[in-house]
Amino acid sequence: MEGCYLKAGNSIKLSAAILITAVFCLILAGCFSSKAKQSAAEVAAPAKKYDIIRLASPVDVVQTVNYWVGEELGFYEEEGIKLEYAGVVPSSQLVASVVAGKLDIGGAHVNRTIAGISAGAKIKAVVADKETSEEVPHMVFVTRTDSPLRTAQDLVGKKIGISTNGGCHEYTPYA
Repeated sequence: MEGCYLKAGNSIKLSAAILITAVFCLILAGCFSSKAKQSAAEVAAPAKKYDIIRLASPVDVVQTVNYWVGEELGFYEEEGIKLEYAGVVPSSQLVASVVAGKLDIGGAHVNRTIAGISAGAKIKAVVADKETSEEVPHMVFVTRTDSPLRTAQDLVGKKIGISTNGGCHEYTPYA
C-alpha cells in the first residue's frame, strides 16, 4: 500500500496538471461550440441576392476596361451586382445581342446605336464611355513616318484600311 500514496510535492504537481488540463479542455470546447454556432448561423442566413448583368467579354484588350476596375475595387458587390461575361461578341453584333436579350448591356459606337434605333431597335444610349480631346483622342489614323500623308486633307481620294464596317473610323473620312 505504500506505492498508492502520493508524496506532498507530487500531489501539488498532479493537482496543477489536472487543473491545467481541465482549463484547456474548457477553452477547446468553447472554441468548437462557437464555431458550431457560427456555422449554424451561416447556414440559417440566406445567401445574398445579386442582380446579374450580362455583358460581352472584352477582346484584344489594349486599354483599361472600366468594369474590370469597378469589379476589382468591389464597387459592383457593394451595390449587389454581379457581372456575367457572355463571351466575345463582335462589335458589329453588340446592338443585335442586346436587342435579342443575349446581353443586358453592350458598348457600341454611337453610330451603331443610332443605326440600330433607326432600324427600329428598342434600345437607348445611357452613358458615354470615352472622352476625346486633342491630348487623348478617341481614335487616330496612322501612316508610315516616311509617308507623304501628313494631314486629314492628304487622305482625300486615297484608299484607307479599316478594321470593321460600321465603326466611327469608317465614317470619319466622310466628315
